[in-house]
Formats: sequence, structure tokens, C-alpha cells
Amino acid sequence: MSYPIVRLTSISLTNFKNVRHGEVQLRHVEGHPADILALYGQNGSGKTSLINALWVLKSCLTGVSLSRRAQTFISYGCSSATIAFGFKVLGASKWYRVVYEVTLSRRDSDGLVDATGVQGILPVFISREVLKIAAEDGTSSARLRTIMDTGRGDTFGPDTMRRYFSGDSKDIIFDMAVAKRVSQRESRSFIFSREFKDLRADNQPHVRRNALDKSVDELLDDCRTVLDALTFYGLDGLFVVDTASVDTMGLSALPLFFRMGAGEGSRIAGHAILKADTPVNIPDRLLSVTKRIVSSLNIVLRQIVPGLEIEVREMGEVTLDDGSDGQRIQLLSRRGDVVLPFDCESEGIKKIVSVLQILILMYNEPSVTVAIDELDSGVFEYLLGELLGIIADGGRGQLIFTSHNLRPLETLDKQFIVFTSTDSNNRYVRMRGVKETNNLRSLYFRSIVLGDSETGLYEYTSNGEVAYAMRQAGENIE
Repeated sequence: MSYPIVRLTSISLTNFKNVRHGEVQLRHVEGHPADILALYGQNGSGKTSLINALWVLKSCLTGVSLSRRAQTFISYGCSSATIAFGFKVLGASKWYRVVYEVTLSRRDSDGLVDATGVQGILPVFISREVLKIAAEDGTSSARLRTIMDTGRGDTFGPDTMRRYFSGDSKDIIFDMAVAKRVSQRESRSFIFSREFKDLRADNQPHVRRNALDKSVDELLDDCRTVLDALTFYGLDGLFVVDTASVDTMGLSALPLFFRMGAGEGSRIAGHAILKADTPVNIPDRLLSVTKRIVSSLNIVLRQIVPGLEIEVREMGEVTLDDGSDGQRIQLLSRRGDVVLPFDCESEGIKKIVSVLQILILMYNEPSVTVAIDELDSGVFEYLLGELLGIIADGGRGQLIFTSHNLRPLETLDKQFIVFTSTDSNNRYVRMRGVKETNNLRSLYFRSIVLGDSETGLYEYTSNGEVAYAMRQAGENIE
């Protein structure tokens, strides 16, 4: 079975957290099949905001509701935040340029109470989605056309597209309007909702398709191709590992991100959280998945950390709380003849193991995008640089990460590096005037020390003032 190829090309944030405006382009560098975006900057400067934006994208494409933390995504004093994503999508016979724009808005306080009087509705919802498409024939750059804009009317515009998707059926138009309101109430995407897909006339053979001229008819088929490709990408190709995902490791739990074949041309993707310090009960169906994940990880892990392997110890059959059959297992680490609970490993080893499976996917598949916040957390500096160099030289997918460790500035191509600036209206910048012989790490430090006003990479702090403040705080405690 062939799968669509989707490549992320750009991310734009407006009024998102502490980013008033910021744009990032993912650059393809000659000689490097992988696309890498390494984001650096001081604390609180907008690095994690970019990963959070990709988490919103993942939620939208998979049609799931935003979580409570989304209410922190809109900048203070603003009523809405807008994120725009650029893509290249490979269809059956041509490429498409695609822009998907999503707007998050605050609800009125009256809208937070449901029909039963319970205040349980998320304060932030997806108020508008815009999808633009341009088909590329290889000879010229086509103009982007708005295919769907949910900010128009009860359902969406333009009218031509709405008539196509509804087949001019008043019942379908009404059902679409209801589905849109339900999606907004549940803080999830309407364009990528299951309800909209089921209602689309192209998925209902008995609904008459409108007679349209050939150019519009072709455009609408392009739209269907892109919608299906982005849906598949969200489910199968986009993996976002933010701090909310990995913080569980500090609680002796190990999140394992994975994707693998499930037989008969199907695949499964997602993440599972396993206890690292004690045995855990899992459903029978997850036992083989867990063992396959661990087997795949060990192939690479024993090369990264010589002598280390992970084992899954089966401890017998159990009955789960829902009455179904399960297995009791425990994760172990083996170094030669020494076998210990996996929780005895360092936080760095846990971090590597938790993301290694999706890094393997990204290395081998062009339609996989992996975004990781604080990739360097607990990972040995030299190992981090070597891993990223290997991925850049041989990987096929896309890797986006934030880091405080500066070793990658010396090992990655300079075009892969983006810095956060002190200007909230131009949050993401690339260092200009960097020559091939320059050490980007040294240039970055020099820009910080000299207070380069042109790039604005660091908001200056005075060591003397910090020391004086520390002394004052101590006296205040006294």
C-alpha cells in the first residue's frame, strides 16, 4: 500500500503565548536528505511555543479536542491566536502547496456553562480554519486558492466549494452547520472532523455531485486528495513530544512513542506509558506491540549505549479491571549479567529510549515529522551532536527540536539553526553573515556577550545586579 508524502515547510505564529509574531521556514539543504530545524534561545523566549503550535496541529488533524493547557496559548490581553502551517503534499501525480490556518479564540464567560449548568467547557475553542491549495505542474508556481474558510457563513465558504461538498442537499448543509457548532463547542477541528468527512458528498455515492466546469472539478478533487493526505499525516506521520509528554518520566513512568505495521497493510501509531519502577498490567493485544517496540529499540540502543539492552519480563496472565485478559510485565535493563529495573537508568537514558522509535521512523521515512522539546535534556553532549549529525546526513524525514546544549551548533549545517530573538514581533531569526569556516557556537556566544543589537538574540542581564539581588533576597529572608 502506498502512503501520501507530506512535508512541513513553514510555521507562523501570531499572538501565541509570548510570540506576538514569528515565522519559521524549514529549509532543505543540499546533500542532506533530512530537514532539520534546531531552535535555540534564552529561557522564556518562544522555543516551546513552536512545539506547542505543532501539538495544536496534531490535535486538529486527528480531530481530537484540545486539552486544558490550550487556554494558556493565547497571548495575554488578546482574544485570539492564529497559527499557519505550510505543507508540500505529494498526490498520485503532482505536488500541492498547502496552507492550513487555525485560529484559537477565548469564549465568552457565559459560554463556559453547559446545558446542565456545569462549568466544564474549555475556555478556548477553534473559531476559524482556512485551507488553501495550489497544484504545482512543475513549470510555474500556481496561485494559492482558498478552498475552505469556516469563518464564512454557518458552515464554510466559498459557496462553490460548499455546494460541491454538500451536493446541494439542504439536509447535508444543515447537518454540516450542526457539526461545525458541535466541533467548536468541543474545541476541535471541523474541517478534519469525522462528522464532516462522513457528510461530504464525495463520500456518499447516492448524493448528486454538481455539474461543474472542468477546472473547478479538478480543483475540488485536489482538495479531497489534500484533506485525506493531511488527515493521514496527523494520524500516522506527525509526532510531537513536548514537556507535558516527557514530564511523566520524573514520576517513574516511561512514555514510548511508536508506529508500526499491524498486518494486512494497516499500521498503528501513538504512545504508551509504562511504569519503569514496578510491574504493570497491560491488555493482551499490547504485549506483542511492546515486545516489538523493545526489540526494534535494542538494535540501535546497543550501538548508542554499548552493553545496554532493554527486556520485557513476562510475569503471568492477569484479569484487568474491565474483565478482559491481560499480562503482567516489567521493563528491565540488562548490562551483561546485571539485570535491574529500568527505573534505575538515568534520565538521559530514559529520554533516549522514549523517543528512539520515532527517530528511527524519521530516519527511514520522508513523510514523518518528529518535534521534540528539550531534546538535549539529560543527554551527553557529544552523543547528542553525533546523533544529530547521523540524522542530518542519512535521515529522510523531518526533525524539529529545541535545545539548550550548544554542541549541535558545531555539528549541524548552519541553515538548520534558528534562534529566538528579544523582539516578540519577530521572534524567530537566523544569524546572518555566517561563513563556512565560522564556528556558529562561537559566533552565538560573541553575539550574546557583545549585545549585538542587530540580531537581538539575548536580553542582557547584569551579573552585578543579579548578585546584588541575591544578597537582597537573602537579607529579606533574614
